[in-house]
Order: sequence, then structure tokens, then C-alpha cells
Amino acid sequence: TQELYASFRGLVNRLRTTAERLGMARREPAGAVQTNGVTDFVTGTAILGDMIVMQYDSNWNYLGTKTLKQKSSAPEGLAFDGKRFYVSYLDMPCESYPCSDNVRLAAFDTNWNLLDDIAVTSYPSQDKMIPNRPSLALWNGRLFVVYDIAENPNATGPEDADLQVYVKVYELTPKP
Repeated sequence: TQELYASFRGLVNRLRTTAERLGMARREPAGAVQTNGVTDFVTGTAILGDMIVMQYDSNWNYLGTKTLKQKSSAPEGLAFDGKRFYVSYLDMPCESYPCSDNVRLAAFDTNWNLLDDIAVTSYPSQDKMIPNRPSLALWNGRLFVVYDIAENPNATGPEDADLQVYVKVYELTPKP
């Protein structure tokens, strides 16, 4: 248990160092997965920033960073099926907040090249529907994308919002 805690604390410190080096001023939701001895840590550079992947070797040495999507945030859902990475995130097509964001689901190959990117939600800004906190689970050949929506247009904060949780299921079909 002590070794695991020390390893985790080392990772957190290295992530902070990398974030500082990249100029990431705030903490963004993130996901991590380990494949072939490499830890892929997917996060955002800022609320209205870009989605990136930072990679670390098995000793938590920083390997590099790649920008995955511009104007994307909160990549809280991350899964790997052995061939593809899947990321659920918020599309943030604006320059200032608040803005009309929507949940999206992207698929990447093992080198983090974009293969597909689909809309999970597509609310226009006038609907005042605010999807948030997209996460996902991979189970039995299906991706379960979970997110919540604040459905109270008069809410001034999370404590006032009427949050509803939604799940969308996507069947993965193998490519020939």
C-alpha cells in the first residue's frame, strides 16, 4: 500500500510539473489509461482550451504531449479496447464562458490519431440545456456515455440546478 501511494504521489507531482510547463493554470477533469507500459493521461489545458494527451513511461518519466482537439474540455471518460482509445468530452466552440457546450465521443488509434468524432448531445444555445461531466465505460462491446444536464435556465450555480443524468449506449462494431 505504501509503494502504491508513493507511486501515485510521484505521478501527481509529475503531472503538476508538466501542467506548469504547459501553462495550465487550472485543474481540468481528466482520464488515464495504461497500455504497453505507457500511461496516457488525457486532460484539457483550460475550460475553454484544448484537449491533450500527456504520456508517461512505467517509471512516470514524461514522454511528451499531443494536442487531440482544439476548443475541447472535460475529457473525463477514457477507455481502450486494445485497438482504439475512446474519449468523451465537452465541445467548447466559444471564446468566453458561459457558452453552448455539447458532449461528444471521439475514437483515436493507438498513436492518438483521430478516427471518428460524433455528437452525443446537440443542444442549441437557446435551449439553455447545459450538458456536463461526460464519462464513459466500456463493457461487453458497448460504450456507455454518461453525462448530466442542468435543466434549470434560472440556476445561478450547481446548488440551484435541476440535474438530470443521462446514459447513451453505443455498440462497437469491429472494422474489417
